[in-house]
Amino acid sequence: APAWSQIADSPRAMGMSGVRGDPVGSSSVMRNPAGMSRAYTYTVEAQYFRAGPDDLNALGLNVVDSKTQPKLAVGINYAYQFADSDADIAQDGHDVRLALAHPMVAEKFHIGLSMRYITIGRSGQGVKLDNLEGFTLDAGVLISLAPTVHLGLVGESLIDMEDKTVPRRAGGGLSYTGSPLVVDVDVLADFETHSDGPKVVVATGLELLLGESVPIRAGYEYDGALETSWVSGGLGFVTGSGPNGGQI
Repeated sequence: APAWSQIADSPRAMGMSGVRGDPVGSSSVMRNPAGMSRAYTYTVEAQYFRAGPDDLNALGLNVVDSKTQPKLAVGINYAYQFADSDADIAQDGHDVRLALAHPMVAEKFHIGLSMRYITIGRSGQGVKLDNLEGFTLDAGVLISLAPTVHLGLVGESLIDMEDKTVPRRAGGGLSYTGSPLVVDVDVLADFETHSDGPKVVVATGLELLLGESVPIRAGYEYDGALETSWVSGGLGFVTGSGPNGGQI
């Protein structure tokens, strides 16, 4: 089942593994939509992902806008996913998200909702595979306990798609967002992937910004539902600031 899952994500979230307590940009759309309204920003990202062992590719476009209407931040993500021509499992399809977020209580309490539509055709030689198609919802809350301490609560895939590659999960994350260091710890319960019932998923992430221009990210995640563990990392470069800033 993991080989058939969706691979489009946020580069920052993939590098850190744990971001639900400090969602930024496309990390908000993917991991906790409430984070979009925490900062006034307009962001456009072009993305490419590859899962080499699974022969999967995804091209993505992400837009987050909390400036046009600060009381209602909007995020849109589109990804086209496709397998290599010689992959064991052929798949081709689309993953679309529309996320909304609203700041409340002196902008220290944020709520968000992400509506998602997935349609991916899947087939394999000698194996009958069901296509993945339907709507689901993610919901999130972000609470600023202090200027540098934030608590995020999330519910993922709240509408059951009856597919273990899109499991229903709930939990949250706690983050410290100092300068230049960010630390985040997420704990979730996966209710569907494992046949023995709910299993815990724990992820932790670290981000260090060097010279106000080079973000270094690292993370670790233990997935009790899939019985796997992995480490992650990322390196970026930031140029400019404000509306003319860019990142790689």
